Amino acid sequence: LGWSPDGTQLLFRSDRTGTNGLWSVAFLNGGVKGVPELLKVDVGPIFSLGVTKAGTLYAYKAVGNRDIKIASVDLTTGQLGDHIFDFQSGYINGPGSPEWSPDGKSLAYTACSGNCMVIRTVATGEVRKIGRPLLYFRAPRWAPDGRSIVVAARDDKGRNGIFQIDVQTGVPTRLIDGPNFGASPQLAPDGQKLYYSMRG
Repeated sequence: LGWSPDGTQLLFRSDRTGTNGLWSVAFLNGGVKGVPELLKVDVGPIFSLGVTKAGTLYAYKAVGNRDIKIASVDLTTGQLGDHIFDFQSGYINGPGSPEWSPDGKSLAYTACSGNCMVIRTVATGEVRKIGRPLLYFRAPRWAPDGRSIVVAARDDKGRNGIFQIDVQTGVPTRLIDGPNFGASPQLAPDGQKLYYSMRG
């Protein structure tokens, strides 16, 4: 992202802790000195506009304005109903791919530019964010019993695969190595088979 005015510190962005953070590493005589230091957590996908002589970093950050909303649809006419339900709190940037829980009480969806998954209780608006140790979530799908979610993701060691995440604890279990984020995993109604797509 840029150098400090005296050329001794290099600023960079890294997701090494699970979300994009702003880091600094010292340089001496053309080489790295010491270990990187985290300056600010969860800065998102920012792009440097430069560092001033006073040491201020200016950056560009795209902030989405999408949110999850609920509305009824007339399936005969294709028209939206009169009332569109907005959640009044708990917004997390970059929501997408919402999926109803089997009991119709919660929504699971990706957020944080794909770096986390959110479970929202519709009646109360409560939001729980599930992040590490998985990264880059895509298209979460509930298990038939509503106690877990399957998702194509990448773990903190950089390995792609399909994982099953316990809804209460957030603990992931690796089911299959290798499939990429487009695998769109889905459990069968009996919960005993897993279907997913592969390239080609």
